[in-house]
Formats: sequence, structure tokens, C-alpha cells
Amino acid sequence: MKRVCTTAMISTLVLTGLALGQDNVLRKEIEAIYAKRQKAILEKDFARLKLDQADDYTEKSNDGTVQNRKQADAEADQLYSIIKEVFSYSMRVVAIEESKKREIFVDTADSGEFSFVGPDDKIHRLTGKGRQRDIWIRTQGGLKMKYHEELESNVQVDGKPIQ
Repeated sequence: MKRVCTTAMISTLVLTGLALGQDNVLRKEIEAIYAKRQKAILEKDFARLKLDQADDYTEKSNDGTVQNRKQADAEADQLYSIIKEVFSYSMRVVAIEESKKREIFVDTADSGEFSFVGPDDKIHRLTGKGRQRDIWIRTQGGLKMKYHEELESNVQVDGKPIQ
């Protein structure tokens, strides 16, 4: 009986250690992806961000608007075209959870400061911070983002809050 209990305890410790090791591998993989995304934004290489999207990518803004990949890309292209300078940008992975469906849920927080050309053809300063949730899937081409949801967004233009 003592031997059975000892064997069970050792098996539990080994399996827990393996699971923790797998979690660490996944965390490193996810953090590397987000580090590349952060670098792309800092370097204004916005096209790089699209490479992470799955073909069936969708996104949801915090006002409830849902867009497919084509719509989201068109809106992003328009936004990126008016950005003049990226003064700062940081992104932090807050939580990672892998579902039984092999989807990877990633919660992030970000903040940044940019200048852009407004509709009045003048340069404006945008500062913002937010929280997001992304769902990633494994594909033959590596991890791809299937879904992006804006959970919270606090943005100011020229020091004034905007919705």
C-alpha cells in the first residue's frame, strides 16, 4: 500500500512538472509573438501585424461592432496611413489559457503614444491604453490569430478623452 501511494505521488509530481513545462513553453512562444508585434508597431511595420491573422479572422470592438478580416484590414490600413510617428508603445501578456479545443486565449494590456494627421490636416497627439483578448489557433503556418476583442480602451487626442 505504501508503495502504491508513493508511486501515485511521484506520478502526480512528474505529470504536474510536465504540464508546467508545457505551460512555460507556450508562454514563451506567445510572449515571443507579442514581442514581435510590439516591435512592428514601434517600427511602423503595420503590414507585419496582418501576417498573424487566420483566414477567418474576426474582431470585436468594445462598442460591440464585429468585423471580418477584410473589413478590419481596410480600417487598419486607413488608420495606419495617417500615423506620422510612434513615440512609445508597449504590450504585456497578462494571461494565457489553452482550451480543450486547442484554442489559446491570450489577454493583453497595451499603451502607446502616437502622432497622426487629422481630418483638419494638422498633426495631433494620441495617447491610449487598453486591454484585449485574442484567440490563437495552431495552423500549418504556425500560430494564427482567429479572434481579437477590445475589452477596454482609454484614448485621448491632444489631451482630451474620446469615445
